[in-house]
This record gives sequence, C-alpha cells and structure tokens, in this order.
Amino acid sequence: VDGKLIAPVRPSVPSLKPGSEYLLEVVVRTMKVGHLFSQGTADSNEIWIDVALENDGKTIGRSGGLDEGKEVDPWSHFLNVYMLDKDGNRIDRRNAQDIFTPLYNNQMPPGTGQVVHYRFKVPEDAKGEIDVAVKLQYRKFDAKYMKYIYPDKEENDLPIVVMSSDTVTFPVDGEAALGQAPAKPEWQRWNDYGIGLLLKGNKGSEKGELIQAEAAFKQVEALGQAEGPLNLARVYIKEGRLEEAVEALGRAVEADPPAPPWTVAWFNGVVNKQNGFLDKAIENFRGIVDDRSQEMIDRGFDFSQDYVALNELGQTLFERAKMERANEAKRNEFLDRAIKRFEQALFYDSENLTAHYN
Repeated sequence: VDGKLIAPVRPSVPSLKPGSEYLLEVVVRTMKVGHLFSQGTADSNEIWIDVALENDGKTIGRSGGLDEGKEVDPWSHFLNVYMLDKDGNRIDRRNAQDIFTPLYNNQMPPGTGQVVHYRFKVPEDAKGEIDVAVKLQYRKFDAKYMKYIYPDKEENDLPIVVMSSDTVTFPVDGEAALGQAPAKPEWQRWNDYGIGLLLKGNKGSEKGELIQAEAAFKQVEALGQAEGPLNLARVYIKEGRLEEAVEALGRAVEADPPAPPWTVAWFNGVVNKQNGFLDKAIENFRGIVDDRSQEMIDRGFDFSQDYVALNELGQTLFERAKMERANEAKRNEFLDRAIKRFEQALFYDSENLTAHYN
C-alpha cells in the first residue's frame, strides 16, 4: 500500500472522499496479563476482531460477522493458534493427541500488541458520515466444534463477550472533524502501533513491517520518550543495522527519564555478541542476572531466575570458549562457567530445551 499515513486518528478525524480506497489500521494491545493472550486452550478459544463500516444506515464493509449458524466469517482476524495435524488438517475437536505444528500463532505476549490492516473503498454515492465500529470478541468454542458436540443444533448459541471496543465517525467529502481524544497519550499510541508492526513475523522474509515500525518509533522519540530509541534499536537489530542500534541505545540511555538499564544491557549484549565482542556481551548478560539495583528491588525484578537470559549468557560463554584454542585451561574455565549457567536455567525450568541441548 502506497499512500500517506494519517495518524493517530483523534482528536483530528480526516474526511474521506467518495470512490477512494483507504487502509484502516486497527491496533490491539494486551494489558495487565502476565502470559500470552489468550494462552490455555488457544487452539479452540475463538477470539476475533469484528469491524463494521456503515453509511446512512447501510453496511458498506464488514469483517468478523456471523452467518445464520452464528459461525464467524473465516476470513476474520483471529487471535488464536491455528494448529494442524500431520496431514495438514486443523485440530478442531480438541484432539490434542494429533497436534503436529501450528499454521500460525496469533497470540500476543505480555504488554505487546498487534496491528491488523483493513482495506475498504468509500462508495461513489456516499454522503454524510461513515461510522466505523471495532470490537474484540470472545467465545469459548467455535461453531465447528460445537457442531461436533451437538450435531442436531442449528447454531452455536454460546455467549459472545465483547472484550474491548471502539468507534470512530469519519466525515465524507467535507472538512476534517474533531473527536474525543483517547485517554492514552499520543506517544503511547505510536509506540503500540510500532510494536504491532515490529512483531509481524520473526523468521525468513517475514521479519515484521520494519520500515513502518521504524517510522512509528521515530515519532515516539520525537515526543521525548526513551521507548522511541529503545524500540528503534529492536528494529535495527532485526535488520542487521548494528551501528545504528548502538547509537539508538545510547540515545535511550540519555533520555529523560532513561530507558530501563536492564533492557539496554540486554540489547547491548545482543549487539556485542553479534559483533564478536564476546567479553563485553558476557558482562552485559552477567550484569542482568547477577546484579540487582535498588530500582530492580523496588519493582520486584529478579532476572537471576530468567532462563532466557541465563541461556543467552551460557551460549555466549560457550562461544567465548571456542576462541581459546591454544589455552586449554582458559577454554575449560569458560566451559565450566557456561555449564553452571545452563544448570541454573534447568533449576528454574527442568524441561528447558535450550539448556539441555547446550
């Protein structure tokens, strides 16, 4: 999609032109949840985004609607896991014993978000206003599963819960309007948008919508928030732009207030490891798991129990040991330190695959 981004919507609401096409960006964020959303029976939980556009009482666009049997439009955006068996069939009867691999996993980690894109065309004869209503809907089981349990029922009558909703009214072929400003500050809205773009994929060619994420985080930095350069560093690391990542981390430290030192240390460690500065990376990761500042104590943070950080430290120590080919005693010292960190990770997670493998 090539066009000018008009964001954030509200307090200023742009006017739409009849016959023109637009891309509507919907941001969903998880708050105050310490695990993946939704977690649990994520293959059978039915959580989706319902978007409806109306003009003069007529529906001109819809995603996430229900059919006569109350089955959700299959082209909706679902926040679940689409799990497959070995033959490529969906796990749709709670037959967990047949799980083989996910086709996609649209769950959201704690404190993150998603961006969902909707393209629509304003009708040529549209006048007045276009009302956009967005809802995050939840139902415990989908229609196909309920049909399996109750084959004689004509519809899925399980209750649908609206978890979150929002509405925006766009003027048509007129002047821009003013709407009520959301409670969230502007920088946070840009940041949520950028995080959703950043997290759109992590492998191969699907590493997120990084150009758009970079632009969003630059807006956050321009608004004076440390989250801007900190998240720019995330983008640059994903793109392999390590020098720019270092510069962004430096700006995050200098911001007022600065970015959390443990987060900066983590990304400095990642960059130093990729650059081959293993001793610096070891110190970055060691400081995260071993040192506890007063701020960390006050906020209840103890990364000595973080098996991800422990594994990263162990792997870096192992890589450092490889450099001591001519000094067996030094090499063994690094290997012993690596083993201790992996054992530490296994103490907190006895089935941790990374720690066992290393």
